Order: sequence, then C-alpha cells, then structure tokens
Amino acid sequence: MKSRPAIVVAVSVALALTVSLFPPVVEWMSPKTGLTRSFFALPAFGGPPVESQTTEISLRFLDDAPDLPRQQISARWRGFFFLSRPQTVEFFAGGNDEVELRVDGELVLSRNLREGTRTQGRRIALDAGAHQLSVDFQQFSGGMALNIQRALEGQAPTPFLATELFRDRVEARHVRMLSAARWVRRITPYMWAGVIVLFVGTFAALNYRTWRTTTAPRSAREYAGRLWLVAATSLLAPAIVFILGPHTIFANNPGEFAVPFGQLAAPWLLRSAATNWLILFAPGCVIAVLSERATRVYAAVLLAIGLTLWGQGNLWNADYGVLAGRDVDLAEHAARAPYEIAGFGAVLVAAVAFYRPISRVAPFAALVFIGLQAVGAAATSAGPAADRARWIEPPPEIYQFSPSRNVIHIVLDEFQSDVFTEILQQDRAELDSRFSGFVYFADHTGAFPTTSMSMPAMLTGMEYRNQKHAPEFVREAFKDSSIFEKVSRAGYDVDAMSIVPIASFEEWIGPETAPNWKGSRFRIRKPFISQGDYREVSARQLGELSLFRHVPHSLKELSVKRPGAFYRPIWMDRGDTPAQIRRHEASNSVAFLEHFAGLMSLGRDRPVYKLIHVGVPHRPVVVDRICQFIGPTDMSRESYTAQSRCAVKLVAALLDRARALGIYDSSLIIVSSDHGTDLNPLGFNGKSDSLSLVPGPSTSRLPATVGSAKAIMFIKPPQATGPISISEAPTTHIDLQPTILDILELPGGSPGTSMLERDPKQPRRRTYGMYDPRQRFPKEYLDRIDVLSIDGRSTDAASWHVQRSIWNPNARLDARDIDVGPREAHRYLGPGWSFEQREHASGGDEVTFARPATPKAVIFASLPAGAVELVLRASTSAGPASAVVRVVVDGRETARLEVEGAAYRDYPVRIPADSARPSISEITLHLEGDRDETPVFKLDRLTIRER
Repeated sequence: MKSRPAIVVAVSVALALTVSLFPPVVEWMSPKTGLTRSFFALPAFGGPPVESQTTEISLRFLDDAPDLPRQQISARWRGFFFLSRPQTVEFFAGGNDEVELRVDGELVLSRNLREGTRTQGRRIALDAGAHQLSVDFQQFSGGMALNIQRALEGQAPTPFLATELFRDRVEARHVRMLSAARWVRRITPYMWAGVIVLFVGTFAALNYRTWRTTTAPRSAREYAGRLWLVAATSLLAPAIVFILGPHTIFANNPGEFAVPFGQLAAPWLLRSAATNWLILFAPGCVIAVLSERATRVYAAVLLAIGLTLWGQGNLWNADYGVLAGRDVDLAEHAARAPYEIAGFGAVLVAAVAFYRPISRVAPFAALVFIGLQAVGAAATSAGPAADRARWIEPPPEIYQFSPSRNVIHIVLDEFQSDVFTEILQQDRAELDSRFSGFVYFADHTGAFPTTSMSMPAMLTGMEYRNQKHAPEFVREAFKDSSIFEKVSRAGYDVDAMSIVPIASFEEWIGPETAPNWKGSRFRIRKPFISQGDYREVSARQLGELSLFRHVPHSLKELSVKRPGAFYRPIWMDRGDTPAQIRRHEASNSVAFLEHFAGLMSLGRDRPVYKLIHVGVPHRPVVVDRICQFIGPTDMSRESYTAQSRCAVKLVAALLDRARALGIYDSSLIIVSSDHGTDLNPLGFNGKSDSLSLVPGPSTSRLPATVGSAKAIMFIKPPQATGPISISEAPTTHIDLQPTILDILELPGGSPGTSMLERDPKQPRRRTYGMYDPRQRFPKEYLDRIDVLSIDGRSTDAASWHVQRSIWNPNARLDARDIDVGPREAHRYLGPGWSFEQREHASGGDEVTFARPATPKAVIFASLPAGAVELVLRASTSAGPASAVVRVVVDGRETARLEVEGAAYRDYPVRIPADSARPSISEITLHLEGDRDETPVFKLDRLTIRER
C-alpha cells in the first residue's frame, strides 16, 4: 500500500520537472527574442559601437547608464518583427533630432528637424512571417526623444512586444514553440501546487496514526497555547508595516496631510493590518495542529521577520530621495541588494537554529515591541505639528476679485520655458488672442531647482545662501522684503493658494492664527476631493510608502516592474477613481483650476494680490493635452509637452473667465513657473569651462541644470493689448518684485530693474543656485549650494560657470587619504569630475580614478589652518605632451604641475598657513591647453599632510 502512493507522487514530481524544463529548453534551442542595439558616442554612427540585447526600442537605457553621453550621439536597433497572419500594420515614429524606421529594407518613416519631429504613422500591408526591422536614431544637440510604436490590424498603437521581436529571422514553427513554452511556463506553478497538495495529502494519510500519538495537540488547552505563539507574533510585521510605519511617515510630514492620522488609520490601514495578520495567522493555525516544534519554528521566524522589517525601514533604509514625481533611482543603490538579502537570510537562519529559546519569549517580545512603538507614536502625536493636519474648505473670498484693481499671479510648477516657446510657435494665432497684451521673456531664468527656494526668490527678491536655517530665512524674507509686504502697505489684500506643505505655506504668509497680511488662504490639498475620498487615498499613499520603505532593495524593484503585485498586500483599490486620479500633482491641479475658474466672481472692496500656485505641468506626466487623465506615463519631451499644453489651456480658460467678469484689461497678470524640469532645452549647445554635459559624482549634467533654470515668465500690464510680444532680455526671478512695483507705481522698486525696461543687448551676469533637488523642503541648511553664473544666453553652455560653492556651515570633510574613484569620495569631488573609471596600472593592479570632464574641476576638503602638503596621485593618458595643471586653493593660485606618463606618481602641492581658512576649502584644478590635444589627466588619490 505504501509503495503505490509513493510511485504516484514520484511520477507526479517527474512530470512537473519535465514540464518545468520544457520552457528553458525550447528557449535555448530557438532563435533569441529581442533586438540588437548599437550605441555610438558620436552622431552619424561614428566610433566603436557599444552593443547589447534589448526587448524595447526606446532611450530608457540612457537613464540606466548615467556615464553615457546625451549629446551628439546615435543608436541603431536591428532585428526581425514576426506576424502570425497577413495584415495591414500601421507603424509610428517620432524623434528628436532624427529617426528613420525601415521594414524589409524599405524606408517607412523619417522624422527630423527639417520635416518635423512629431510622431507620424504609416500603414503598410505585410505577409505572415518575419520582417526585417531597423531603426536609426541620431541626436545632435538640445532636446532628445524617441517614440516607436506599431498598431496591428484592429488594435490600438502600442510599443513592440518582446514576444514579436527576434534577433534573427524566425519561422512560424519557432514562434509556435516559443508560444507553447510561454503557456507551459504559466501553468507550471499550478502543476507544482497540485504536486505539493498530492504530496501533503499522501504524507498525511500515511502518517495519520503517528501524528495522533506523537505531535497532535492532546487537549484544547494545548492547542490554544500553540495558537498564542503565532497569534501574537503574526501581528508584529503587519503592525510595523501598516500602522507604525505609516505613522512615522505622517509624523515626519504633517504638513502634507489635511486630516489627523487617526482618520487615515481607521478603517483602511487597520483593515490592511488585520487582513495581513489573518494571512499570517491562518497557516499558523494549521501548523499548530500538526506539530508543536513546527509551531515554535514558525513563531520564531515571524518574530525575526517583523524585527528585520522594522530595522530595514528605520535603521538601514537607503536614501531614495523625495518622491515628488521623479522616478526613483533604484540603480543608485543596487549594490545594497545582496547585503540586505544576506542579512535577512542570516536572521532567518538564526531564528530557525535557535527557535526554542526565541519562541519562548516571542509572543511577549512582539507585544512589548508593538506597545513601546505605539507609546512613542502617541507621544509624537501630541505635539503642535499634529494640530496642523485638519480639514479646511476653501474660504469664499479665495474666489472673489476686486472690480478694478487686481494682481493675478499664476505659478505653474515645473513648467520649462523652452517647451512653452515651442507651444507658442505652433499655436501663435490662438495664443495671441487669448493672451493679448502679454510680454513673454524667452530667456528668463529661475533662481533654484526646487520650489522651496525658488518661490521665495521670486516673491521676495532674496536668494538663499546658507546664511541661516532655510525656514528662518524664508520667514524673515517674506515678512520683511516680499512683494506681499509691499502691496499690503499699499492697501492690497493678499490671497494665496499653493500646493506646498502647510509648514512652508505658513513660512510664507504666517500662521493662520497670526497672518502677516490681510487676506485669505488655501493650501491646495492633494487630492482635491471630498473628505471621505481624501482619507481613503491618503491612507493608501501612506500604506504604499511604508511598504516600500520596509522591504529590502530587491523587493523595492518590484514596485516599478510589477506595482500591482507589489502593493497587493495593502488590499485597497488602485483603480482610476477621482481620488486615485488626483493623487498626482498635475491631475489634482487640473481639478482645482477648473473648480476655481468656475467660481471666480467679483465681491472685494479692496484691491487684491492673488497668488495661485498649482502643480501642473509638474511631473509625473498623467494628463494629455486636453487635460484628460491617461495614467502615469513615461517622461519624455513629447508627453511633458502634452501635459504643458494642458496647463496653457487651463490658464487660457481662467483668463477667459476674467474677461467675462470685466477685470482682464485692468489687471496686472503674471504667469510664471518656479523652475523648469530636467529636459534638454531646445537650442542648447556648446561647452562650459566648469560644468559637465554628463552627470558627475555630486553634480547633475549641465543640460538638466539649464532645463531646471528655464522658468517661464509672462507679464501683462494693466490696459496692455495686442498680440504677444517676445523679449530676449536676460531676466531672472529676482527681477519680478521691482517689475510689479514699477507697473503698479508703488514705492520700494529700483530704477532700471523692471523686466519691461531691460535692454536685450545689454550684457548682464545672472546667478543660479544649484543643489541636490532631493533636498526638497530643508528644515535646516542645504548640504551644498553651487553658485553658478550665467554670462550670456541661458542655452549657450559657454555662458555657464561655477563661481563658488557654499556648504552647510556645520559640514566637515575631514578625511586625509581619499581614494577619489569609489562612491565614498563623491562628496569630495565637486563640479567638473567624471564618475569612477578603472584601468590596470603598469604593475598590473587595478586602479580606480576620476578625470576632469571640463577644464576646471573642483575638489572639496577640510584643511587645517596651518601649512599643509596636498599630494595628488595622478597620471595621464598616452600623448606627446604633458598635462599642465594649475592648482588654486580658496581663490589663491598655489602650484603649477606638469603631469606626464602613464605611471601613477605623487605630485606634492605646498599650501601655506591661513588662519581664515574656511571649514571646507575649494581646491580647483585648471587644466591648461586644448583638451582635444593634451593628454587626459587621471586622479587616483588625494592625501593631506600637515607640515
């Protein structure tokens, strides 16, 4: 009897193994899917290609390889496209600067700067079988985009599927076999599940008598004792991830929420925790029936998992930056993955190995840990910050205007001006009518890359330089020097609406109980929906952020690749309800602006300055050109331009409403953005002496920096009429306040500083403060501000220069022996450096080094006040001449080095004593000569020695 069930189980296992091996064997024997991509670091497909295999035709690979250039490049995709039946296929191609799509050697579509870069389609009839597919892409300068899709007969356009692309020509039998292999792979898990059920059932039947006499509970009391082991420990992980974790996020960001945490926890987060507790507890109930030993192992493992998840979320979670619409840079922290998995594995092994002592205390330890965390959470919830989270409806005065004197200032967050320039060129006639009387400043620049510092600069005329804590600076600047203060003195009410957190909003206009000026306010909540819907979507947002925070890096990658599966444990609907749609800045601001324009009315006796700061076209891209929700979409120039068109459409509708109320002509209207985004600006070209065109260890690429600086500025003075006029004057955000005061004829302005009076031909130096955009709303100092000067047009790279860097006054860089290649040295490498590179030195050892990417490259270090010897260990590439390097320390030229030869040598630099030396010194290396002719300077190590 026992042999027959064993044979059945063995045959089932053999069958499951055979089925499992079928897909990889078929895929190994069949032609490989995908295409061959060739990347060239030069246009016209010049230079040696970097070849790789891919399943998509896009430029996404550039985001995964920050060391690759973004300018003057070309790429090819080659392979075959398979059709199972004859049909008419429509191919689509669009690209900036040039793309050609060929099928079977025939040119199907060509898009370029001469004929246009917008996506176009073309239908062609194709037979069944494999068709040769080739795509050629070139980028010369400025913007970059590529869109390749196909539409099968009767279907909507989509990118090519990986299953229909092949590296070599295939036959129908190959494709049928691969399809069968994919089908078998889908059913394999179910087959193994059946085998497991069969095995468990057989094992249970054969061992039932043994179980009854040895491991089964002898009484209900004993069974209850086993359940207690798993009931308490099953609660630990769900409580950490779905209750304590969300509370930590809420407590650190109270200004982001419009209701207290309790209204978010109940019922949604509590339900998520309870559901996951049941999922963990249910297997424990079964295990408790089978074996006391297995129950104790399970309890020990549950305790270990819960504590490890807490450690992952609170002790060693990586800094993934602020989730403000930009894609999470998972590749930056990929090196953590094996260590985190090894750590989790070691904890689980230890829990299993020592399950007896751990299981004895596991229930008590789990409940005590939850209790202590809950007490701490309750203590943080009792502070004044918690009182800020309360539901507020827009006051009626927000929608009301003066019949005759209004300043309407609309800020479209993250609107890059060259994108608007493109829209203006294409829709000039319509915009001339709807934006009559406006002056557009085409070469305007912002002040900083994020809202927290750019908005204060625009509204106060003061630029932050780490002179004090950022919130204190902002409060004082607004109260003492802002345009709000000056128009308020002239009798204006100040109405403000903004998407910024409540804490930042109150830094601008004062607390609600003690406002700085007379007027109304409304912090635009996200999502802008009913209170019940808001609570639900905010609870889901907290749950998703907490889950992302508490899992190891390897699982975080699933949040991008398979978000539906990753977030399933939250057990909340992710469908396109109004609440879900308006979770994003752009779609939420669409709803608010449409609501606002519909309720605009007259009713104010005093003149009004009305600030309307909204989050469209802020990333992510989620709406199309007519403001319809399309869901999160890959960021590209085309998709971002469509979302920007939506912003223009909304503003035009608001202006139409102002005309209907009779206040358009008499109002001063400003349409601006706080900053741009990181798209390559149209027309950008040239090279800078100190800012690289590619990302560096601690700096972004210059085209992205310029994109962030290109904020829009659009002004209509009262009674101005006629088509839009375009000014090329070199204006900047700090010019706005004197411009407004000059137009309104109010005191406080400076003669000749109005944007409307600036001569486009008059040279001017503008400044831009660049810092890590992940420091979104700093609570103290910024880590480092690179003060950049713009001495010419903003789209000319040669106009951009590094002037100086201003560090957090409390920061120190005290290392005395710095290997400049690895990540640990990135803080020491300022503007102008490449990422880590590797080579084998003459002795055979591998050397990591960095090289200057521009003629000027900056090193940061904290030097002693006394005399110092700085030793640069460096070499050069092969060449007939040496590399001449001038070393400038804190603005003083200190040495001139001649570095020659491929062998790494030490080059000492003697630095005299300086009692006024800053806490962090700037060591600038100036490379002399033509960089195309002189050898490449390679820096391996930096050593600091006191003399």
